[in-house]
Amino acid sequence: MNIRIVSPAGSIKPKVVDNGAFTLKSWGHKVTLGKHCKGSYGRFSGTPDERAHDLIEALEDPDVDIIWCTRGGYGCMQILDLLPLE
Repeated sequence: MNIRIVSPAGSIKPKVVDNGAFTLKSWGHKVTLGKHCKGSYGRFSGTPDERAHDLIEALEDPDVDIIWCTRGGYGCMQILDLLPLE
């Protein structure tokens, strides 16, 4: 499976993302990271535009089988209007 890790809401410690990606790779999966999945912008992983871009890019990539979100919550509400609903 081809897994893309994104952080559409709160920030997360980079080491947690790295350890998770390492484990998934050790199970034989191909893992790619959203550009801002280990970022920090206040309490979020990036600006709303940056977080939405990472999620949209993952959704539109035909090679991605699974989108793995590191966190959820209030930050996701901030990007809903930025997502193409079609």
